Amino acid sequence: AVQLSGGVSKHMKNGDKFGTVLGLSFRNTQTIIPEFIRGKYEESRVHTYSVEQQNRFSSNLAGLANFSYVTGKTKIGFKNLFNKMYDNTYYQREGYTTSNNQQFKTYSSVPSERQVYNAQLEGDHAIGKRNIKAYWNLSYSNLQASQKDLRTAFYARAATFDDNDEPVADESLPYEIVDRNSRRFFSKQKDNSYGGNFNINVPFTMWGQKHSVKFGYLGQYKDRDFSARVFQYEPVSVLSSAIAHQQVNTIFDPS
Repeated sequence: AVQLSGGVSKHMKNGDKFGTVLGLSFRNTQTIIPEFIRGKYEESRVHTYSVEQQNRFSSNLAGLANFSYVTGKTKIGFKNLFNKMYDNTYYQREGYTTSNNQQFKTYSSVPSERQVYNAQLEGDHAIGKRNIKAYWNLSYSNLQASQKDLRTAFYARAATFDDNDEPVADESLPYEIVDRNSRRFFSKQKDNSYGGNFNINVPFTMWGQKHSVKFGYLGQYKDRDFSARVFQYEPVSVLSSAIAHQQVNTIFDPS
């Protein structure tokens, strides 16, 4: 992980002030889970058990850039925040289920990417001798998320089970890819949010007591765009068994 940050404050000759804060961070993490066990047990109905190995990789990039300017009774600020995250999990799962009497093997890669950007421009003003305060803010947020080529290959073979619902393996029976459970999936989502608010605080004195009245307006608009595509492989019924029985590291070879 790498982190950098810094700030600058400068006083002008005319009495104005300018300040900025900047930050940047980058981090990579990798996690290996050698044995992740899943189980589902329903009395007299379904018994499912699997063991998988997971390899997880995550990368994160974040940035911060804030600026402010003060002149007289006015303060202007501009704030920016950016965050980008990438995750990829690859797993190999092997198990069995009594729901359709089969043993299975699953190989899957699940990459995803998310990005967030937020910006705010704001102002604080003190007006006149009565010190009437006015505040305004304009904001914009953008969120992007994508599923980049989620890949799944599912293999199965028929199995028999003993009285304890444990599989009795027939090692001579090969695993065969199941086309309806093997696929590639892509998706994209974009969210935009626009906002603004303005308010005024007016102080006054009544019957020797200090009071204030505040009024303003807040508005926000959002839009979203989402698209997805899924592709399944050609059914095994039109493939030769020599192809359908190949392992995941050779079955998708261009040849």
